[in-house]
Amino acid sequence: MSEENKLGRPTLYNPDFHPKKVVGYCLLGLTDEQMAGIFEIAVSTFYEWKKTYPDFSEAIKSGKEEADVKIAASLFKRATGHKEKRTIPIKLRTTVNGEGSTERVELVEVEDYFPPDTGAQIFWLKNRNPQMWRDKKEIDVNDPSKITGVTLVDDDDDDDVEAEWALEREAVENDKTK
Repeated sequence: MSEENKLGRPTLYNPDFHPKKVVGYCLLGLTDEQMAGIFEIAVSTFYEWKKTYPDFSEAIKSGKEEADVKIAASLFKRATGHKEKRTIPIKLRTTVNGEGSTERVELVEVEDYFPPDTGAQIFWLKNRNPQMWRDKKEIDVNDPSKITGVTLVDDDDDDDVEAEWALEREAVENDKTK
């Protein structure tokens, strides 16, 4: 089908503009939906562009990957601790025989130490190995050796239940007084 025989409105896609812009938007962390809004197109059109234009799709992929790599590296530095050098201005005052003083500014390089951040470490571990580091623990109720701190009672005898509860309360009270 030739170009002039196509029906419908011409595309708003510009191969010189959209791929370049979309990389920057991905680096800013924008979602596909947000980018579609910026381009003033429907989300379905955005997804169609991804299918139809390989350069557009590749630009999105590379932009998101670059952002993810930068964030991962930054998170890793924060989780493990790091040093950073920076240059700061320092005022130096010189007094000449008590008659007056002059000031000058010198640039000095200092090294700051940023200790490991436990919040970043927890985040990293939970996402890196969720089976091992997640907060929620799965307990197999069919394996009695895995269940601790639970007293099983027989529901048929209410007197026994109340006696068990009394013993439990007494044990808790004794633990508090220790």
